[in-house]
Amino acid sequence: MKSFILGILYAFIAVVLIGSLGRWLVPYLASITLIDYVAFCGVFAIGIAYLAYDGSSAGNQDVTLLITHRELVSSESDAKDRHNRISFAFSLGIAGIMLLLISALLAWLQ
Repeated sequence: MKSFILGILYAFIAVVLIGSLGRWLVPYLASITLIDYVAFCGVFAIGIAYLAYDGSSAGNQDVTLLITHRELVSSESDAKDRHNRISFAFSLGIAGIMLLLISALLAWLQ
């Protein structure tokens, strides 16, 4: 449980750092208000979490079939890989929801 909460904290810090770095380096992102930018970062984190969780969907496998021959690539996902992917997806999703809640709190306080 402690490692899961630390994972949520690390995901939250990573999303905030990447978001602030993007806001600092890209002039267009700097023009967006802070409340909207925090909400966009939260939605982006939830989207990345969904993609990480649903990484083996049929649509993704069709795209990989076009790039490489499936029989040449050996991939076996064991239970530990699945657990790590689900844990990462939930941690990132919870961090995104926290950012959305922070954005709502900032909007309510204004």
